[in-house]
Amino acid sequence: MPPGGPPDTEAPNLLSVTPDSGRTLVKGNGAVFEFDEVVSERPPAATTLGDLFVVSPRQGAPNVEWHRSSIAVKPRKGWLPNTTYTVTMLPGLADLRGNVNNTGATTFFSTGPAIDRGVIRGSVADLVIGGATSDAVVQARASADTSISWLTRTDSAGSFELAHLPARTFLVRAYVDKNKNFAADPDEPVDTATIAAGSATTIFFLAVRDSVAPRVISATIADSISISVAFDRPADSTSAAIASNYRIVGSDSSLVQITGVKPTARDTVFRRFQARRPLPVASVTLTIARPLSEKIEYRLQANGIRGLVGQTSPSEVAIKRESPGAPGITRPPPPNNLPGGAVPIPIKRD
Repeated sequence: MPPGGPPDTEAPNLLSVTPDSGRTLVKGNGAVFEFDEVVSERPPAATTLGDLFVVSPRQGAPNVEWHRSSIAVKPRKGWLPNTTYTVTMLPGLADLRGNVNNTGATTFFSTGPAIDRGVIRGSVADLVIGGATSDAVVQARASADTSISWLTRTDSAGSFELAHLPARTFLVRAYVDKNKNFAADPDEPVDTATIAAGSATTIFFLAVRDSVAPRVISATIADSISISVAFDRPADSTSAAIASNYRIVGSDSSLVQITGVKPTARDTVFRRFQARRPLPVASVTLTIARPLSEKIEYRLQANGIRGLVGQTSPSEVAIKRESPGAPGITRPPPPNNLPGGAVPIPIKRD
């Protein structure tokens, strides 16, 4: 653009979406989003323009076509007959000057004579901390055919709504899609449930469901009779709270009695969801009968701590108690600086 005039600081505004929500017997090449200015083909917050559009039900990545001030979206294999579709534009679209639109838009329509009315709504939370998980993918499949799935994403409060579903029973999966491939990979937190579409409500608690058992990675002396123990992955809260699953052994083969175990208090910053099952723990605090000696090296041994799918593995770490005077060295405070950054010089008097 030629120079001059006021700078453009406004994000592109959505003027219209076709077809309109609620339309039936829709035929055509795609859902078209029309804007009041030219939009960028390369949005700053996404890898491609297609990452900002979700077609549900989904048959692979949608075909997203850029036409300067409009974008046409459609399934790569075409619209299915007698199917209700929801097409969503996610926040993140920008104009050519980088002004980002932080609001999304949705339209729903049917290629048949009626709109499906099934709904599954709920929340998605982290299984360990219990807090809401934003931008998680919620995916529903109605049969063994994995090529078709209904999709939505959670909002900033962890809430979701899968609307306009056919009257079927779905296998619903919620997960954090780290690599944006719309699949729950082994290293991504996930949870599943079987739900009949109608007006169902559920809560998903996400965690990585790997086959590796939790192991103790650190043991820190909290005070004279308390030891904080941290695991490298979520541990079953019941087995992690059994005192007999831990042993503290000194270098002289002496045993230190463990009188109690309790999970570490959870962070109160996060919004909590009421779980219908015990939440796993990332750490526990051991209470011991007597303080550890400074002259003896100790090892904490853990066995029988189960993971999320019941696997166990023994682990062991060292516990080191420092001498009371070792951690810090007392030094005099620095002199107060004078105006201009000068430092007072001590005067020696005869």
